[in-house]
Amino acid sequence: MAGEDVEALQSRLLRQAGQSGQTGSGVFDLPTQRGVFEFQLGHGLPPTGEVDSATWQALFASPQ
Repeated sequence: MAGEDVEALQSRLLRQAGQSGQTGSGVFDLPTQRGVFEFQLGHGLPPTGEVDSATWQALFASPQ
């Protein structure tokens, strides 16, 4: 997967990790999958590394 949605996801994951100001590549790669997995673990979601609707909603509902 690649594109604007992936770049938005990566940017949000980076902000969540305290790395604001950085942008993603727009390609859903292994580091992105790991970031999603870690986010899911920290937010009580099933840790799959895949972005489902619950993960997307939790990620974008979280404070920046």
